[in-house]
Amino acid sequence: MERIAILGAGSWGLTLARHLFGKGHRVVVWDAFPERVSGLAEKRADELRLPGVRIPDGVVFSCKIQEALADSTVCLVVVPSHGFRETIRAALAHLPGKIISATKGLELGTGKTMSGIVADEAPESLYAALTGPSIAREVARGLPTSVVAASEDPEYARYVQDLFSTDSFRVYRGSDVQGAELGGALKNVIALACGMADGMGLGYNAKSALVTRGLAELMRLAVRSGAKPETLSGLAGTGDLVVTAFSPDSRNRTLGEKVGRGQEPAEALASMVEVAEGVNTASAAREMAKSLGVETPITDAVDMIMKGETKPRDALRGLMTRPLKEEFYGIKEAISDGR
Repeated sequence: MERIAILGAGSWGLTLARHLFGKGHRVVVWDAFPERVSGLAEKRADELRLPGVRIPDGVVFSCKIQEALADSTVCLVVVPSHGFRETIRAALAHLPGKIISATKGLELGTGKTMSGIVADEAPESLYAALTGPSIAREVARGLPTSVVAASEDPEYARYVQDLFSTDSFRVYRGSDVQGAELGGALKNVIALACGMADGMGLGYNAKSALVTRGLAELMRLAVRSGAKPETLSGLAGTGDLVVTAFSPDSRNRTLGEKVGRGQEPAEALASMVEVAEGVNTASAAREMAKSLGVETPITDAVDMIMKGETKPRDALRGLMTRPLKEEFYGIKEAISDGR
């Protein structure tokens, strides 16, 4: 039995808490908001984020990070990316040697993935990213799900794989942490665009093109950043992009749909219950792309729309009237540069 501290009590953190507790591990969940912690401890449910899902009595809740981490053997971080570094710093004196991140995003200002932040703040820790197509409500219902655990340490990847795997939650393992994390982060931007297409009623032809061209864009940027192309064609890239672009429970797709229907971005954001990571990621990815000389027209358009610099219809027109290209432009060059 492992003693697992989960930092973050959003829908995914609670789902993974139930999952790991169900495998017989001791689980303590920390959240920064005392009123949320007390509510979860009392009601054993979050009807807004996870309707109809009960949190087992044995799962412990705490708003004191040192208490949550006391005697822990593993720390699972599931906080929004904009609070990831601050959370790691707050936990630093109490962190165990094993860290797993289930956060999908990029840090504003630095463009770093969560592994980059851990490398800065806790470089001696074993680290793995858990990512892939995993809508929390479906996992909580026990529906079949497959994800990937990526770590540069092959034994630790195998450990994380064994820690999470069940007959309904299949975990593959990999070593390309950069690719796994960039796939999980960048797909949220494309899902925002797909939601906008849904909101504007553009049809399945347009949405299919957005998914496909979005994947090409994601691959250009990720591979230029050091990722392996096969990682982006797997669960962390294609798989996660498909579910996030099409699921009605996807936060990013839902936010995009609201904007596509005509809501102002600020108003749409204010209506969201949980963080849609694609908004900050679009901004961070756009800066990364500029620094690497990679074309990311969909990401640029999403960032401009969410900042109020253009309207969805104008962005669509701009995407459709760009200079005509070869389909796989930039990808072969990115792969060659990465060798």
